[in-house]
Amino acid sequence: MSDNKKYLTPLEYDKAIKNVLKKIKDSEFQPDIILGVMRGGLMPAIYASHLLGKVPVYSIRASEIEWEEFYIQEIVKEKLATVKKVLITDEFIDSGAVILLLRRYFEENHPNLDVKFSVVYAKKNALNIVDYYSEVVDDGWLVFPYEKD
Repeated sequence: MSDNKKYLTPLEYDKAIKNVLKKIKDSEFQPDIILGVMRGGLMPAIYASHLLGKVPVYSIRASEIEWEEFYIQEIVKEKLATVKKVLITDEFIDSGAVILLLRRYFEENHPNLDVKFSVVYAKKNALNIVDYYSEVVDDGWLVFPYEKD
């Protein structure tokens, strides 16, 4: 990763979220629940909920740093037993490790669910890992409007 940073304005981020959500809506994928990857995936999850008809939103914790550990609340596990379609949202995909971890979890534990992955920004090397994305990031690091530098 290079040292260059791109500082996103709230307007740029808002536009990018709406762009990826338009792609989801145009695809006619209608999730029964939305799981936002903490913390960056929560804002896109809330936007998606409103756009797609107030779909219930839950949070899950997954981190590349905690590669073999992630957390799905019991209430989410209970919900997963009652739904057919799940949308998982995050703000950014870099290496793809987090999404791959989640993909593996759902394939092993919920193989009958139709699970789609959505990110707002994606590195080129990770485009084939997600189902929906708004913008491709070539190099550098994104600083989101709500983050400290």
